Amino acid sequence: MACSRIARGGVALGSVLAVWSAGARADFAVNMTPGVTAISREVYDLHMLIFWICVAIGAVVFGVMFWSIYHHRKSRGAVAAQFHESALVEVLWTIVPMLILVAMAVLLLVLLTYFVASSEFFKQEKKEPQHSIPLTSVTPEATPPATARDDGRQERSERGWGQNS
Repeated sequence: MACSRIARGGVALGSVLAVWSAGARADFAVNMTPGVTAISREVYDLHMLIFWICVAIGAVVFGVMFWSIYHHRKSRGAVAAQFHESALVEVLWTIVPMLILVAMAVLLLVLLTYFVASSEFFKQEKKEPQHSIPLTSVTPEATPPATARDDGRQERSERGWGQNS
């Protein structure tokens, strides 16, 4: 009885919040925007390619997980296999994600190489400045070391206030 009250209260609260927030519309832009330049479009395309690779990996992992949960449920009498010391499984769990990351890094390096090769910044010749401003430094005159005055204060020396040594 108490669970049904909580469930009804949750549904009622969710309905009120959904109706209340329906009037608040905002741009729900959570993705990158396509760029204007050719390089920014290439970066966006690489971003979307890696995004869809991650979506496919997630779909496969969750699909296998849900199939395994359904197919090997306890009510069907399945007994869990023990493969704690399986070197093949451990190597596959390490190698397959590493290969995926290496493939993504190769795609990124290809794009970065294209970016550096086509960038105007790296093609510019280094020019001498058209205007130059001569800079000179002024050194302070040598001041005598601090000496005690009649009122007990010390005068400024080269090293600062009251530092005679």
